[in-house]
Amino acid sequence: MSPLRVFWHPFPSVTAALFCAAAIFVAIPAIAQQPLPPLNHNIQISGTNLTVSFPDGWSAAKQNNLQKLLNVTADQQGALDSTTINQVVQIYISVETRANADDALLRLRQIGAEGSSPAKSLTINGFPAVQRTRTIATPLPGGTALNTVAVPTSLDEVTTAVAANNLIVRLEAQLTPDESSLAPLVLAIGQSVQTMAVPIGLNSGSAPLFPRGRHHSLSKIAPS
Repeated sequence: MSPLRVFWHPFPSVTAALFCAAAIFVAIPAIAQQPLPPLNHNIQISGTNLTVSFPDGWSAAKQNNLQKLLNVTADQQGALDSTTINQVVQIYISVETRANADDALLRLRQIGAEGSSPAKSLTINGFPAVQRTRTIATPLPGGTALNTVAVPTSLDEVTTAVAANNLIVRLEAQLTPDESSLAPLVLAIGQSVQTMAVPIGLNSGSAPLFPRGRHHSLSKIAPS
C-alpha cells in the first residue's frame, strides 16, 4: 500500500483563508462551463456486447489482454515507446465476471467503498454504476525516494464502475496535476458505456484487472 501523504497545511491567517476560498469559488464555475467534445468514436469492450465512446484525438489500444484508451491519435500511438507512453493519459478498461447479477451488485458496492472518498451512485444506460474522483499518493517502486524521480507527489484517480448483469465493467485513469482538467472528460467517457443486456455466462472468465499504478515504472519516465 502506498504511504499516505498530507498536502494541506493550516493557513497563517483567516484573511488568507478567506482569499483562497473566494478564489476557489470563482474558479469552479469557469471550469464547469467548459464544453466537452463529442464522443463520436466507439469500440467494443472485449468479451462483451458493451461499447465505450471517446472523442477525436483519442484512440484505443491493447496491452496484452487489457484494453485502454489513450489521449493520442492512432497515428501518434506508433511513435510512443516504453517511456513516452507513460506520459500519456490512459483509461484502463477491465471486465470482471461475477457469479450472478446480485454478486455483481455486491462487487459494485465494494468498489464504491474503496478508500476514504465517497463514490457517487448513478445509473448508466439502465444499470447501476458508481463514479469517483480522489487524490492518491503517487505509487512508487519499492525503495524509491520521492525526491529522486521527476514525478508529482499525488495523482487524481478517476473511476467508473458499472454492474451490467453479471459483469463489472471498470474504467480508471490516473491524472497528474497538469492533466486534472481532463477529469470531467474521463467521467463522461465512463458514462458512455453502452450496457446492453448481457446473457449470464457470456464470459468464461474475468479479464485481468488493470495495473493500479500508471507510474509503476517511474524510473522510465524520469529524465536522465
